[in-house]
Amino acid sequence: MLNYQENKNEKIESLYRTAKNLYVTDQIEDAKKICHKILTIEKNAKTLELLGAIFLSGKNFKQSLRIINEALSIKPDMPTSYWIRARCLKELNKNEDAALSLGQAIALRKNKLWINQFYELSKTLSFDSDKGCK
Repeated sequence: MLNYQENKNEKIESLYRTAKNLYVTDQIEDAKKICHKILTIEKNAKTLELLGAIFLSGKNFKQSLRIINEALSIKPDMPTSYWIRARCLKELNKNEDAALSLGQAIALRKNKLWINQFYELSKTLSFDSDKGCK
């Protein structure tokens, strides 16, 4: 049984690396297919996060948000997922929720590079001091 689990994990990790490389090289549809294949083997937060990023890059914000929320329900300590979630919410004009997600991402990821990226996204949110984000 252990060998089966090890082989399954190795296969998933290999497929994930392939999907991520395809995504990074703008072979989006192939990356998406591999993510779906992985999710038929095992639903996992890391693959859902990558799939959410793929849908975000294609400007399919509602689908990306749905997938990212699913990833976060499995593993709620993934700062990149909160950042993707914030980007989607911003694009869907839900700035208050976007700001909250951005705060969660920052709380989880405390390095300067990430904080700078979060700051750049936060500058695109509009705030009304009486009403909060708008």
